[in-house]
Amino acid sequence: MAIAFFDVDETLIATKSMFEFLGFLGRRLPSVEAEAIIADVRCLAAAGVDRTAVNLAFWRGFAGLSRDAVRRAARLWVEERCAAAEPFFVPAGLDRLETHQRRGDRIALVSGSAIDILQPLAERLGIDGGDILATRLMAPGGIYSGEIVPPVMIGTGKRDAAAALARSAGADLADCHAYGDHISDLPMLELAGHPAVVGTRGELADIARRRGWPILPGHLDARNKEAAA
Repeated sequence: MAIAFFDVDETLIATKSMFEFLGFLGRRLPSVEAEAIIADVRCLAAAGVDRTAVNLAFWRGFAGLSRDAVRRAARLWVEERCAAAEPFFVPAGLDRLETHQRRGDRIALVSGSAIDILQPLAERLGIDGGDILATRLMAPGGIYSGEIVPPVMIGTGKRDAAAALARSAGADLADCHAYGDHISDLPMLELAGHPAVVGTRGELADIARRRGWPILPGHLDARNKEAAA
């Protein structure tokens, strides 16, 4: 059995789920200071703070929120985005996912976003909830503490989670596929026998060209093509 590992944001969906969902949540729950949280983490990123630390700072903004309320909002967010005129999915990434499903490959979502946000998306894509390798938010008593269950699902965290799933499933990594769009996905891509990059620009795409990996068009490529037409 082969496993196809997919990053989510800008690989399967044409947005960054953490940030877009937080904005959606802030519009539904006035107690959520979405703009302040997003501004804080963007300042950290602009200052060159490690991506892992930025991720942890983002989830601290969820402290005090009800897990059930967030899960309900996530379901509504996915429903509304799928029904909206603006494209939600990255065509090339979705096409590859559907190809693997037709072949009978196991599909795993590997993301720095949270399981509670991605669960309804996985259901819509026909992916088993147990194959969402994403951030697990601690919620004692059903209330988020602002902390996560290690590891941080970025870089080597993604690689290690994918490797653990392959071991438990008895899958040969040489037969597995992996898809990502950002340089932080590189450790996961290097793990699989068949890596591919989504998006023709950026550091990861440059590495793919040097190594002869397939490069699929990303959602920004489609927008640039439309703008040039």
